[in-house]
Amino acid sequence: TAPPRTFSVDSTVPVVTGVVIAPARVDETGAVTVTFDVSEDVGDAAPRLDVKIGGRAPDVCSRAGGAPAVHYTCTYELQGGESDGAKPVTLTLVDGAGNAAEEPDPLSVSFDFTAPVVLNPVVSPELAALGRTVRVRFGFSEPVRAETVALHAEELVFTLAAQNGQTFEYTHLVTAADAERVHTLSVSA
Repeated sequence: TAPPRTFSVDSTVPVVTGVVIAPARVDETGAVTVTFDVSEDVGDAAPRLDVKIGGRAPDVCSRAGGAPAVHYTCTYELQGGESDGAKPVTLTLVDGAGNAAEEPDPLSVSFDFTAPVVLNPVVSPELAALGRTVRVRFGFSEPVRAETVALHAEELVFTLAAQNGQTFEYTHLVTAADAERVHTLSVSA
């Protein structure tokens, strides 16, 4: 008679939790890191583990920990030729028995390497007397964070007075300390 043989049954599907993509919006060169936890060790080589951003595999993917959960960190170094737009982040995980993890809700990272364009700048009034408020209104061609917007006005100080979506309004109260001359303004984000 032949010696007894054994086999194992594994019907437990790996569970992915705690997915973090950092940064979620990339606007300069560097790296994107995807971290997540899996309820069991599925190894670190495709087809058992397949993590991609916009169809591209990570430069480095490492794992730490063990039962009951394994923590994965996958890093993508930007190449410099990536195009703007949302890039899907896909996680495909299969354990040794062939049980495939359910992919988390759709994930993405946004690449934005194109500087926003300032739209419709308006200065009012164009000739301001002492005690008048000068208003500068403008918008941007794409969403910007308010903290990145700067109004450069030589020695004059303008204050953010209002923001409505991507439209900004800055104001300056003309005082006796302001030089009588043409002042140049510029905006950046």
